[in-house]
Amino acid sequence: MSDHQLPTPQDDRDRKLLADIEEVGWSVLAIWESKNNPGFAYSLGIYYTLDHPEIIIMGLPPKVAHALINTIGDTVRAGQTFEPGQKYDDIADGFPVAFVAMDQKYYREYLGYGRWFYHGSNFPVLQCVWPDKEGIFPWEPGYDSRYFDVQRVLGGRAS
Repeated sequence: MSDHQLPTPQDDRDRKLLADIEEVGWSVLAIWESKNNPGFAYSLGIYYTLDHPEIIIMGLPPKVAHALINTIGDTVRAGQTFEPGQKYDDIADGFPVAFVAMDQKYYREYLGYGRWFYHGSNFPVLQCVWPDKEGIFPWEPGYDSRYFDVQRVLGGRAS
């Protein structure tokens, strides 16, 4: 576990988040889609508890993203690490995923609670990227462009 100084909770939401991190090792925050932005979910505490980058997923329904982040967290707890630029076939049921390192220029826009928890932007995040229905990732030729607005890629391309 990290020697990171935990923030002081300001309300019941903060207290619940910190309790989840203490009990489970992380919490998952879901942000619902809006007119101008896709929905997304991200972990908070995986880096603190397991010394592995936090995880963000764009454009999947909140329940699906929440379950996938929990699966990734459980897999990390079991000893596996995930690397940017790599594809993994055994994490999500029936489809591969890949990871890209999230660029810090997006932290303020997408990870407000994360910045509160870590007292700034000094923590790593991997974006879990999913393919289109044909199994093609956003950086590969032939990707279904209808998904670009739903799944914004917030970092460098995977290989």
